[in-house]
Amino acid sequence: MVEKEKEEDSLMVQSEKEEDEDDDDDEVGPDEYVVESIRSHLVDEDTGELRFEVKWEGYEKASDRTWEPEENLETASKILNEYLERVGGKEAILAAWQEKKDATKKGKKRSRASTGAEATNGTKRGKKNGHPKDQSPPASASKAEWKPPTGSWEEHVTGIDACEGNDNNVVVYLTWKGGHKTQHPLAAVYKRCPQKMLQFYESHLVFKKNDDMADGE
Repeated sequence: MVEKEKEEDSLMVQSEKEEDEDDDDDEVGPDEYVVESIRSHLVDEDTGELRFEVKWEGYEKASDRTWEPEENLETASKILNEYLERVGGKEAILAAWQEKKDATKKGKKRSRASTGAEATNGTKRGKKNGHPKDQSPPASASKAEWKPPTGSWEEHVTGIDACEGNDNNVVVYLTWKGGHKTQHPLAAVYKRCPQKMLQFYESHLVFKKNDDMADGE
């Protein structure tokens, strides 16, 4: 009889422990941030990697949104899958991007061939007149919008310029190698470059001398 009661008590303790662990898993820590929704997507022209524009829970400004690779959205797989279903799927996105990329390459080749022929004809006409024909150089293609790298930012960020906002919505201003400047939610900066964030705080520490302790000495 006593052994049976001990066994029941042990099962009750184990059940309570599992419930506590489940409750802990549902809680979000103060330094964690939660994906509220995915607003759009793009494909990195250099790497061919798909990135998603993330709206973070508690951050309402458009400037607080960040571009994240799929690997950073493991905890928001349901939101990610729902978004991919709405836009036709990951494979369809990448296929459309590749098709557009190939078409752009073909267009550039035709454009270069045409420009070369015009330049040759122009030079010949210029020689007839005794001087080269003035030609304006072709306009360079506009550079793609710069985006922060994936993974750690420690080696890419040269410094943190400032932090502003209230306790629930702090924005951090970063300067990158190459002179690019961006702004991000505090939680994102803590995750990507915690050492840079620590250095920023240390550089702004103010030490005050305790006058009472000095008098006592």
